[in-house]
Amino acid sequence: RTLVFGAKRAYVVTASAETDEAGAVLVRGASVSVLGNVLAARGATPAVAVEASGDCLFNDNRCELRANNSSAAVRITSGVTIVSANRVRSGKVSMELLGDPKRMTVLGNVTTGDIIPELGLPWHALNVLNVLG
Repeated sequence: RTLVFGAKRAYVVTASAETDEAGAVLVRGASVSVLGNVLAARGATPAVAVEASGDCLFNDNRCELRANNSSAAVRITSGVTIVSANRVRSGKVSMELLGDPKRMTVLGNVTTGDIIPELGLPWHALNVLNVLG
Protein backbone atom coordinates (compact mmCIF):
# COMPACT_ATOMS: atom_id res chain seq x y z
CA ARG A 1 0.00 0.00 0.00
CA THR A 2 1.15 3.52 -0.75
CA LEU A 3 0.06 6.73 0.93
CA VAL A 4 -0.18 9.38 -1.79
CA PHE A 5 -0.26 13.10 -1.06
CA GLY A 6 -1.74 14.88 -4.03
CA ALA A 7 -4.41 17.22 -5.27
CA LYS A 8 -6.48 18.34 -2.28
CA ARG A 9 -6.34 15.21 -0.12
CA ALA A 10 -4.24 12.17 0.69
CA TYR A 11 -5.31 8.68 -0.39
CA VAL A 12 -4.05 5.07 -0.25
CA VAL A 13 -3.26 3.01 -3.34
CA THR A 14 -3.01 -0.77 -3.08
CA ALA A 15 -0.67 -2.36 -5.61
CA SER A 16 -1.69 -5.54 -7.38
CA ALA A 17 0.25 -8.70 -6.55
CA GLU A 18 3.05 -9.80 -8.87
CA THR A 19 4.22 -13.33 -9.60
CA ASP A 20 7.55 -14.69 -10.80
CA GLU A 21 8.09 -17.12 -13.67
CA ALA A 22 7.37 -20.09 -11.37
CA GLY A 23 4.05 -18.57 -10.28
CA ALA A 24 5.17 -17.60 -6.76
CA VAL A 25 3.80 -14.37 -5.37
CA LEU A 26 6.47 -11.67 -5.09
CA VAL A 27 6.41 -9.31 -2.14
CA ARG A 28 7.77 -5.93 -3.14
CA GLY A 29 9.19 -3.68 -0.47
CA ALA A 30 7.60 -0.36 0.30
CA SER A 31 9.41 2.53 -1.39
CA VAL A 32 9.47 6.22 -0.54
CA SER A 33 10.58 9.46 -2.20
CA VAL A 34 11.23 12.60 -0.15
CA LEU A 35 12.03 15.38 -2.61
CA GLY A 36 12.43 19.16 -2.38
CA ASN A 37 11.26 19.85 1.18
CA VAL A 38 12.20 22.28 3.94
CA LEU A 39 12.07 20.35 7.23
CA ALA A 40 12.95 21.88 10.61
CA ALA A 41 12.56 20.47 14.10
CA ARG A 42 13.59 21.11 17.67
CA GLY A 43 13.85 18.46 20.36
CA ALA A 44 14.90 14.88 21.01
CA THR A 45 13.89 13.22 17.75
CA PRO A 46 15.20 13.59 14.19
CA ALA A 47 13.67 16.20 11.90
CA VAL A 48 13.26 13.38 9.35
CA ALA A 49 12.77 9.68 10.11
CA VAL A 50 12.08 7.43 7.12
CA GLU A 51 11.62 3.64 7.15
CA ALA A 52 11.07 1.64 3.97
CA SER A 53 11.77 -1.99 3.21
CA GLY A 54 12.37 -1.11 -0.46
CA ASP A 55 13.95 1.96 -2.03
CA CYS A 56 14.34 5.38 -0.41
CA LEU A 57 15.06 8.39 -2.59
CA PHE A 58 15.96 11.43 -0.42
CA ASN A 59 16.96 14.39 -2.61
CA ASP A 60 17.01 18.20 -2.71
CA ASN A 61 15.85 18.75 0.86
CA ARG A 62 16.88 21.35 3.44
CA CYS A 63 16.76 19.92 6.96
CA GLU A 64 17.62 21.36 10.35
CA LEU A 65 17.51 19.93 13.87
CA ARG A 66 17.91 22.57 16.56
CA ALA A 67 18.75 22.21 20.25
CA ASN A 68 19.82 18.58 19.97
CA ASN A 69 23.40 17.41 19.66
CA SER A 70 22.71 13.73 20.34
CA SER A 71 20.35 12.75 17.48
CA ALA A 72 20.85 12.85 13.75
CA ALA A 73 18.74 15.41 11.89
CA VAL A 74 17.96 12.77 9.22
CA ARG A 75 17.55 9.04 9.95
CA ILE A 76 16.82 6.73 7.03
CA THR A 77 16.30 2.97 7.22
CA SER A 78 15.75 1.28 3.87
CA GLY A 79 16.71 -1.60 1.63
CA VAL A 80 18.26 0.68 -1.01
CA THR A 81 19.21 4.24 -0.07
CA ILE A 82 19.76 7.09 -2.56
CA VAL A 83 20.67 10.42 -0.91
CA SER A 84 21.63 13.42 -3.03
CA ALA A 85 21.93 17.22 -2.96
CA ASN A 86 20.62 17.88 0.55
CA ARG A 87 21.58 20.64 3.02
CA VAL A 88 21.47 19.31 6.59
CA ARG A 89 22.18 21.39 9.71
CA SER A 90 22.49 19.65 13.07
CA GLY A 91 24.85 18.73 15.89
CA LYS A 92 27.54 16.05 15.75
CA VAL A 93 25.63 13.73 13.36
CA SER A 94 23.68 15.14 10.43
CA MET A 95 22.57 11.94 8.69
CA GLU A 96 22.25 8.40 10.00
CA LEU A 97 21.74 5.92 7.16
CA LEU A 98 20.75 2.48 8.39
CA GLY A 99 20.90 -0.37 5.97
CA ASP A 100 23.43 -2.17 3.82
CA PRO A 101 26.25 0.27 2.87
CA LYS A 102 26.68 -1.68 -0.38
CA ARG A 103 23.14 -0.61 -1.33
CA MET A 104 23.64 3.14 -0.70
CA THR A 105 24.69 6.07 -2.81
CA VAL A 106 25.32 9.36 -1.03
CA LEU A 107 26.32 12.23 -3.32
CA GLY A 108 26.57 16.02 -3.22
CA ASN A 109 25.25 16.70 0.30
CA VAL A 110 26.35 19.62 2.48
CA THR A 111 26.14 18.92 6.23
CA THR A 112 27.29 20.48 9.49
CA GLY A 113 27.82 17.06 11.10
CA ASP A 114 28.92 13.57 10.19
CA ILE A 115 27.18 11.12 7.90
CA ILE A 116 26.92 7.66 9.50
CA PRO A 117 28.05 5.11 8.50
CA GLU A 118 31.35 6.69 7.54
CA LEU A 119 31.36 6.92 3.79
CA GLY A 120 34.15 5.11 2.01
CA LEU A 121 35.64 5.87 -1.36
CA PRO A 122 34.51 7.52 -3.53
CA TRP A 123 31.49 8.85 -1.58
CA HIS A 124 33.24 10.67 1.29
CA ALA A 125 34.98 13.15 -1.03
CA LEU A 126 31.74 13.80 -2.92
CA ASN A 127 29.95 15.27 0.12
CA VAL A 128 30.86 18.46 2.03
CA LEU A 129 31.17 18.87 5.81
CA ASN A 130 30.59 22.58 6.38
CA VAL A 131 31.29 23.15 10.07
CA LEU A 132 30.22 26.81 9.89
CA GLY A 133 26.58 25.81 9.43
